[in-house]
Amino acid sequence: MSPAFVALLGSFVAAAAQAAFPPPDQIEQQRVLTDSAHYVLGQDKDLPNFVCVQTTRRFEDLDNSGWRPIDTVVEQLTYFNHRESYKVLELNGQPASIAHEHLRDTSSSREFDSVMRTIFLPRTQTGFVWQAWSEVRGRRMHVYAYRVRPFRSKFHIEALDRSIDLASAYHGLIFIDSETHFVHRVTLLFDDIPLFFPIQDVSLMLDYGYAQIGETVHLLPVQFEVRYRKGNQLVKNDVHYDNYRQFNALSAIKFRPQQASKQ
Repeated sequence: MSPAFVALLGSFVAAAAQAAFPPPDQIEQQRVLTDSAHYVLGQDKDLPNFVCVQTTRRFEDLDNSGWRPIDTVVEQLTYFNHRESYKVLELNGQPASIAHEHLRDTSSSREFDSVMRTIFLPRTQTGFVWQAWSEVRGRRMHVYAYRVRPFRSKFHIEALDRSIDLASAYHGLIFIDSETHFVHRVTLLFDDIPLFFPIQDVSLMLDYGYAQIGETVHLLPVQFEVRYRKGNQLVKNDVHYDNYRQFNALSAIKFRPQQASKQ
């Protein structure tokens, strides 16, 4: 689901929600942001060790000819002692032993999760403006627009083939649960990328959902999408997460041969 489509769908849902609920006052708006910042900045220490399946489907569009699949990568993601590691299980439906670092144009949700943390860090001095009510998976959400100025940005766009990177200003929307004040969705668009830079039109959307790990339920990434343009090539990475479970020394995710083609 593209960030543009999510924004359009959100506008319709927000219009309906806006008619039913008045906007919160300034005090409530600030309280929601304060609670969300406390949750985001302290989330890591509450996460247990876990494993899950990360499935990345990559597409390209050359000269507006339509999306064409590039490949599908299935990996085991292990989160242990606040660090993540990856093991490639399948490439295009076949068992694979390639190292995660050797996959081109790969990214992890934890990288983008760090963007959400950066947005709420006091030193980033992010500007927030309450926008509207909306819904995400049936839950009512506060929608805030945010903006990070270029000299406060810590998020880099990397052009690995040219060994250059760029720290750019960015803006987007944050969807915050009206009851728990937890963040369920983040969108991000980079601003003012210089024309000489080889990567343009960079955007992402990161979605969170509830998953049970052991005896407890946690809000964890369920999908994210990244889009960018390199010359006449548009690239889209659709990433989905499932099969969350508690990590132990014997944790492993395996596919039987007859299941591989279904991934």
